[in-house]
Amino acid sequence: MADNDRHDEGPDVDWFWDVIEESSASRDRLREILERLPKDAIYKFQDLFLDFAAELQDEPYRSHLGPDESEDGLEDAAQWVVSQGRVRYEAVLTEPSWMPSHIDGGDPANLGGLAYEVYYERFGEPLDLI
Repeated sequence: MADNDRHDEGPDVDWFWDVIEESSASRDRLREILERLPKDAIYKFQDLFLDFAAELQDEPYRSHLGPDESEDGLEDAAQWVVSQGRVRYEAVLTEPSWMPSHIDGGDPANLGGLAYEVYYERFGEPLDLI
């Protein structure tokens, strides 16, 4: 998907945010949803999740993290924002100062990486994204 398509209203983008909303920032709930989806939909979900999170891993968002945050901390914060849903994500895009300064590793409201686990459990192969 082209970068300029990511934020447009479209069926894939709307579908992605509907899945996030339905999960209510719960890893258990997202797992239930992903376990019902076909292989290509899990792939599409994770691809979009990473695209949205990547958007928040550069300036001006990076400068709002705590001074001791690592690259992993930045990734956790970006994934946490995406996990909170479209309204929160778009608010941070608009106002970078709303980027959290720190997210604890393993925060249960961070849905990042779960699609990889479900994909492997269901299909016995890693979810390889280019």
